[in-house]
Amino acid sequence: MAHRNQQATGYRPWQTQTRSDVRANADKVSKLQADYTPQGTMTEHCSICEFFIPAKSNRHNAHCEKVASQNGISPKGWCKFWSKR
Repeated sequence: MAHRNQQATGYRPWQTQTRSDVRANADKVSKLQADYTPQGTMTEHCSICEFFIPAKSNRHNAHCEKVASQNGISPKGWCKFWSKR
């Protein structure tokens, strides 16, 4: 079973953050604080949210302007900050 912090934030102790990762996440809230779930609804999900930042390529993860995540945000996800574009 995964550690609670691991499930809520996607944190993996063996992954290191770069300084740019730390700066980028400084004003964001955790997935737990945002009530983030990797599965939204057909009408409310991250890929149509105004805060969603799509992945630049298949090698990168999508991100959010409001929610911090080392492992990225799912385009199918949802959180309490969801706002239609």
